[in-house]
Amino acid sequence: MAMTQEKTTTVTADTTLVMNHTTINTNREFHSEETSSYWLPKDEEEQQRLTAQHFAFKELYNGNILRSVRENLDFEKGISVLDVGCGSGAWIMLGNVVQGLPYEDSVFDFVHMRFFIFALRKEEWPIAIKELIRVTKSGGMLQLMESMFKVIYSIATSKGQNIKITDELEGLLSANDNVKVVQSDYRHCSLNTGTSTAKKLIWNTMKVMKTALPNIKSIIGLESEEDVLKYINEFNYCLSHTECGFDTCCISVQKM
Repeated sequence: MAMTQEKTTTVTADTTLVMNHTTINTNREFHSEETSSYWLPKDEEEQQRLTAQHFAFKELYNGNILRSVRENLDFEKGISVLDVGCGSGAWIMLGNVVQGLPYEDSVFDFVHMRFFIFALRKEEWPIAIKELIRVTKSGGMLQLMESMFKVIYSIATSKGQNIKITDELEGLLSANDNVKVVQSDYRHCSLNTGTSTAKKLIWNTMKVMKTALPNIKSIIGLESEEDVLKYINEFNYCLSHTECGFDTCCISVQKM
């Protein structure tokens, strides 16, 4: 979901926490769009995380685009593409998928949206999906990707977000009678395998956890700075040495 760059706020704290080479940056810049439930930052550090996350999931899926999308659209000929969310698109963030995108009906051949699990409330998903369909041309394709991220359940639930979206996404898309689901690709990455993808996802998960901890430390019983940093180190160890994993779904649909 794109936000205007000008509406930002900076949250600061007096200290930067350091322990065993683990650093938590407590001076982060966030979106201040009042209607949004999105809680991750928008600063330079977050842009780096999003870029690394992009390459991790590109690796997991062996590319950016599902086979069904490539088969139905001629990318060599040239198509119009809308990337909803933009990731580290820096300042190229305009409009709001829930309030309505600034485009006419049936404009794009390919519409892509991913990782909105922490951006949309449960009741906003059907609205966002209808908006994506609205701006897609007849015969055009939509591709949506979401991941299950159990470690942040508490903060997502507190904001009314749908932590089970990976299980429900195909049903939400199928509920619209003007699209058909063409491909559903579910993948799992075990983080203790030591693969390149696993290492990238561990790094990404640690970055998100460090961002979330100031908001959830009281919920999980962390009181002192020492408790927080000990938890971070133990969490990092668990990701790489126990049966932790990422479950991801990537679904393509075609507008009829």
